[in-house]
Amino acid sequence: MSPTQKGKFCDSCQKEVIDFTKLSSTEIARKTKNATQLCGRFTQSQLKQEYVSTSQNRLNRLGIALGLGSIVAIAQPGFAQKKNAKEVKVQTQKDYQLQG
Repeated sequence: MSPTQKGKFCDSCQKEVIDFTKLSSTEIARKTKNATQLCGRFTQSQLKQEYVSTSQNRLNRLGIALGLGSIVAIAQPGFAQKKNAKEVKVQTQKDYQLQG
């Protein structure tokens, strides 16, 4: 690696080296979110972590909350109108006359 104005330049991958050692997990996730290839310096503990973008994490939580809310809304029985039971009397005529 050769020194540059911004830090160091990696001769093997021909990219500027990003120093991640002093960045927080959120900053690392933000910088690596859309990067397909990058060259960086990490600590051993940083290499063992998994980084997730906070905006994607919020969307996942929102989706889960909306899904659970929908299930609860559907599972509740609807009581919009209460049915009044009415007794209906049916009268039948016992004697039928057949005409032939």
